[in-house]
Amino acid sequence: MGAALSKYKDLPLVSQTQNPVVVIGIEHVHRNTQSLRIKVSGDEHVIRDSVTNGPLYKLAKRDKRLRLMDANAETLAYVASDPIATTKFAKYLILPLETGQQSVGVARNARLLQLKVSRKAGFFVTEVIDPASELVVYHVKGTNMGFHCYVFLGPTSKGRDAEGPLLARSTKESTWIKSIYGVEVAPGVDLAFVVALMAVVEKVRRKIAAADSAAAG
Repeated sequence: MGAALSKYKDLPLVSQTQNPVVVIGIEHVHRNTQSLRIKVSGDEHVIRDSVTNGPLYKLAKRDKRLRLMDANAETLAYVASDPIATTKFAKYLILPLETGQQSVGVARNARLLQLKVSRKAGFFVTEVIDPASELVVYHVKGTNMGFHCYVFLGPTSKGRDAEGPLLARSTKESTWIKSIYGVEVAPGVDLAFVVALMAVVEKVRRKIAAADSAAAG
């Protein structure tokens, strides 16, 4: 693990059951800590319960976007590149669908979240921004190589880079050869949202690693 993130290794998850974190839907929020197993193959992500091995979610590419589906193949949200992004590492959007709009395939009046990526020394930060308020509501810190990742509630009053409570974290390192990793999610946190967010983080990590490898080359 990069030295910059080693201080988070033993940081405990913080329950949000009193004020649940809901982005995709309240039905994806659980009262206990959840452990996920995510297998990545290209643009496909298969998410299972790490205890029962039962299927939970799947992400697959569709029309240049990643479609997040539940175990019954119902569409929950889309993850897409921001068409107006101007940064080196493109911005991304999470587009949840309204209940009852799954068959439409578009996020009609649904809440949109913008994800902005920036590089730091030895790691990268993904800020999740609510365009309506322009506030950073969540942020993720991840390592460029391997896959150590921490999801926090938005910045505190101490400043933009100050962490709020820890909501989720990766629990197993991912490699180029075997992209399987675990994720622990705190009670009261939307599992589907964390899955969509992790898909963006993994995509960004691979892009950064590839760019670093080419530069060293």
